[in-house]
Amino acid sequence: YKKNFCEYPQCSWKGSFDKILELDHIDGNKANILESNFITLCSNCHKIKTYNEKNESQKTSHEKIELIREQHQNHQSQTKKIIRAICLTNGCTNLQSKHDNRNGVWRYKKYCRSCTRLRRIGYIKKDHCENKECCHNGTFQYFMLEVDHIDENRTNNSKINLQTLCANCHSIKTVPKKQQ
Repeated sequence: YKKNFCEYPQCSWKGSFDKILELDHIDGNKANILESNFITLCSNCHKIKTYNEKNESQKTSHEKIELIREQHQNHQSQTKKIIRAICLTNGCTNLQSKHDNRNGVWRYKKYCRSCTRLRRIGYIKKDHCENKECCHNGTFQYFMLEVDHIDENRTNNSKINLQTLCANCHSIKTVPKKQQ
């Protein structure tokens, strides 16, 4: 089913599509394997499409969360339930990570697991791809960027071993090593 180009209309990748193309289920149903349900996307466009779909479905849940928070504040003495919110890192849409369970009530950290780990080691994700040969023409949104370990050792979290790459550049760097 996979084509040799990205089918996303707004794709701004100008480099080779070799090693960065992914198949996406148009209707979101992974059980639907009809050829008409697949679209070929580069890693960056796949993240954009998935993020947009996730945000559309979360709009109603965000409205519900705000309503629950409002009700919680009004009836604070009657309830012990704490609402799990979105990570406080600018641009991140992950949920806050669980902290501990006291008296049957979960407490949550201010940040998601990924942002907490990066903050602990003092690394802040850049707002651009650090690959000098990146072929993406345009701006990056937070969710399109990934943190990469330069020496490929996932346990080496020193600041000099970390770099920010777009999803396409990260795929190009990582995929060939996985296939060997």
